[in-house]
Amino acid sequence: MNPGGLIAAAARSISSTMGTKGLLSPAQITLGDRNLQEILDEHERWLASSGQQGQRADVRGANLSGADLLAGAKLSGANLEEAVLMEANLSEVKLTGATLSRANLVEARICGADLANADLTGANLLRADMTGASLVEAGCAGASLRFARLAGAKMSRADLTEARLNQADLHNADLFKARLTRASLAAANLRGADLSGADLTSCNLGKAVLASANLSGAVLLDAILEGADLTHANLSGANLSGARGLTSKQLLSAVTNAKTILPNRAPGPYSAGLAF
Repeated sequence: MNPGGLIAAAARSISSTMGTKGLLSPAQITLGDRNLQEILDEHERWLASSGQQGQRADVRGANLSGADLLAGAKLSGANLEEAVLMEANLSEVKLTGATLSRANLVEARICGADLANADLTGANLLRADMTGASLVEAGCAGASLRFARLAGAKMSRADLTEARLNQADLHNADLFKARLTRASLAAANLRGADLSGADLTSCNLGKAVLASANLSGAVLLDAILEGADLTHANLSGANLSGARGLTSKQLLSAVTNAKTILPNRAPGPYSAGLAF
């Protein structure tokens, strides 16, 4: 067996016996001449031996919809590019450094999973439940996370360039120094989220809830903030140059300081009657 060899994923066939709550256990999903459980076992051996034994899981394009991967399953470094994982259960699964670019994860359960440094470029995570998941330094550029549940998720330094997070629930999420350039967070819930140092250039935050969010040092150049709730939001040191849709009432409800740059590029803090 070649160290670090790849397992080619073929067409999927499913046993007629369904798992709990309609989900399928890995042993019930066949990919070519192997079932998914065998592929997972070989991948764990590959990880444990640093590629000297077993085989790296390569299930590119495979249909794994409804798969129930047990908590603690180890898929770090696995290739799931363009895999179909609709309504799959990936909760608590370790997927650090895994490739999930353009994967279909619509309504998947990914609670508490570890996706640090994973590649989710262009992935579809519509209505996925990622509560408490780790996406630290993950690549999510162009991903669709509309209506996703990301409460308490750890997303520091994640690349969310042009990602779509409309109406996503990100309350108390950690987005420290995340890249959200040209992302859409319209009507998203960011209450209490940490966006300190984040790049929100040209980001759409229209009608987003940013109450008590930490935006200190964030870059909001040309961002859309029309109708956003900024009650007690920390805008200390934030750069609001060219920000659109802001009202005096919004700015007065937030915390600004001398290092805040107002939409007209004047220094803060903002007080009633000041032009901005």
